[in-house]
Amino acid sequence: MIAVAAMLTLACAAEVELVPENKPLSPQSLEWVEQLQAADAKDRYDAAKALGDQGAEVELAAPALIAALSTEDVAGVRWGIVWALGRVGPAAPGVVDALSAALSDPDDHVRHEAASALGAMGPAARSALPALESARGDRNSAVERAVDAALDSIG
Repeated sequence: MIAVAAMLTLACAAEVELVPENKPLSPQSLEWVEQLQAADAKDRYDAAKALGDQGAEVELAAPALIAALSTEDVAGVRWGIVWALGRVGPAAPGVVDALSAALSDPDDHVRHEAASALGAMGPAARSALPALESARGDRNSAVERAVDAALDSIG
């Protein structure tokens, strides 16, 4: 819980609420939010995947996932966070922006997952169009196809 407190302190400084007070996460999800800051990359990946599997509750963890994505240095963990953010959907503030930024990730898998997630959101991810247009012609053909599919889906 110390890591959650540290994340919340950082959030207050940045005026971002990592865990909304009016809609508390379950104790298990709070543990996973804390685990996003674990020293071990596998623990961080497992936490992102577990949060993504939480159904509707994952939306409440979106701010913590976005914060973790912005500081994560392991590509596989970034992929897990992007996957979880895709499960959140476009309704949570900052998700489309975070996925749009992930289109510039150095890792092909992360870029592919970001494009796929944005495409799955359809027209609700319209604000991602400039980032998707910039990602056209990606050096990786699978990413390029995912970007094209996202552009078609979003319209």
